[in-house]
Amino acid sequence: MIDGHVHAFPSLATAVTRAARRTFGEGAARAVEEKVLPALRAAGAHASRALAPLMPHEPLLGIEQVAALQKKTGAAHAWIERTSSLVLSPPAMIGGTVDGLLASMDRHGITTSILIGARGVASNEWLLGEAVARGGDRVVPVATLPELSPGTSPQAWHDAYEKLAAAGARGFKIHSNWDGIGASHPAVRAIFEVANAHGLFVILHTGCFHVLGYKTTRPVDVSTFEPFFVAYPRVNVCLAHMNRESPEDAWFQMKRFEQVYADTSWQTSESIARAVDAVGSERIMLGSDWPLLHMDLQGDAVARADRALRGAALDDVLERSAKRFLGDRPRPATTTEASARP
Repeated sequence: MIDGHVHAFPSLATAVTRAARRTFGEGAARAVEEKVLPALRAAGAHASRALAPLMPHEPLLGIEQVAALQKKTGAAHAWIERTSSLVLSPPAMIGGTVDGLLASMDRHGITTSILIGARGVASNEWLLGEAVARGGDRVVPVATLPELSPGTSPQAWHDAYEKLAAAGARGFKIHSNWDGIGASHPAVRAIFEVANAHGLFVILHTGCFHVLGYKTTRPVDVSTFEPFFVAYPRVNVCLAHMNRESPEDAWFQMKRFEQVYADTSWQTSESIARAVDAVGSERIMLGSDWPLLHMDLQGDAVARADRALRGAALDDVLERSAKRFLGDRPRPATTTEASARP
């Protein structure tokens, strides 16, 4: 099985060392590694044991329950979601390491996970270095928005994504809510240009989420990205979370563009079954969003797919669709395609 949407975070020791290097220089980082980290690792092990009740393998709240809560509470759901993210984030950050991800994958028979970075939390440098080193070929790294200033030129954005591709990124994430960018931002054009040139894919965050740290909580308008779907038909795009509360909008795009996929994260069993009825199973991928709700979110994702589907459709969602998404590499742009760029 392949999980098309996961996250992982640096260990506490990695975060402290990185902070020391950034603030005080390489000498301070070496001192931290030699003198502080042994005690920190021991403290981290103690913290992990202490936080174990908050990181159960049996879910405190599954996706089905969250969806029911969203319908029942209406506008109050935004407040509940922000509050829960404040409570759940610390355990996820501590337990949601690459080693934790690999252990979760082993429990559920998942061979490969598409591992998405998180700007400011799980940096591209960490993702393409330590995370890939620990995860090996079991993780497929997806880079996020580079740390460049708002006034950066289009060429500089393009060069930054070229460097990420050269460093081993297999795809790029566009997260309008987290990064505060929309389809008109020069980084988006650079993403599609570089992905097209190197046979990479794009993950596009969709749906309405109320999470602390988001620059905007407005639902992502997928239609604003249509010019890129038209101009770059050989760049596979996954609509992450299948547009959450309005999956019909994701299905509309999937019907129009054969390179557009969606993952099942944050979708109920009912909506997964409806999605297959609407667009077929060949471009719907398993997705968990591990570990952002609970530490057994991958098991929850597999169970929801298993309740919704049988036979070939289930095989597609659990593995074959992701293989198509990852393996059907687009070729570089032709002259005609390049002239059609938005």
